[in-house]
Amino acid sequence: MAYATRDDLITLHGYPALEAVARREGPDVDNAAIERALEDASAELDGYLAVRYDIDGLILLVPTPPALRNATVEIAFYRLANSAMSLTEDIRQRYEDAIRWVKDVATGRATIPSATLSNGSGGGASPDGRILSQPSFGTVARI
Repeated sequence: MAYATRDDLITLHGYPALEAVARREGPDVDNAAIERALEDASAELDGYLAVRYDIDGLILLVPTPPALRNATVEIAFYRLANSAMSLTEDIRQRYEDAIRWVKDVATGRATIPSATLSNGSGGGASPDGRILSQPSFGTVARI
């Protein structure tokens, strides 16, 4: 199950932009390609997040934490644009920002609020005990 939906893609990028990257053949968007991109993006995020978080618990969070949902959207949108050969600098930068955020989460520089840490992950605090959090996508608390 993905951390984001087709509707999330439309909310963040608009239907015309989704149509531009997800139309394969014919007049309609390729919904299977969209679902595959969302699932692949979620799996890519899981690869980083499994270092600190209980992945099975993340998928059960309702609603999905906004930063996680938005990162999933940006990675999926990048994948769709890349396969449609319509990749732009803005799309690439958004993808890189999402990857940078998830790497920060994996190293403990940012957290996913309300998510359960895996055993032995060390938590979301700096060495001096300050809590590090990720209140919104694109902003990372730094020490």
